[in-house]
Amino acid sequence: MQPSVPLFADVFQSSPLPTGLFRWHQPQIARDLLELLDRMNPTIAELTQAIEQEVEKYPEAQRTYQVHAAAMAK
Repeated sequence: MQPSVPLFADVFQSSPLPTGLFRWHQPQIARDLLELLDRMNPTIAELTQAIEQEVEKYPEAQRTYQVHAAAMAK
């Protein structure tokens, strides 16, 4: 039997940050996240291309990759 692991809903401790802080800084947080995503996109594209090149070497992996790629595209 595995021990129970508390999820976020199971934690009864209040946040050390006031909830209004996130609401007040939401535009800046959104800008920062979008900027981070813009910087990550080229790396993600490179990694995807490298995976696709490797999959071409192994025919048995092609079907699995296609299934997972289709699921991720949804």
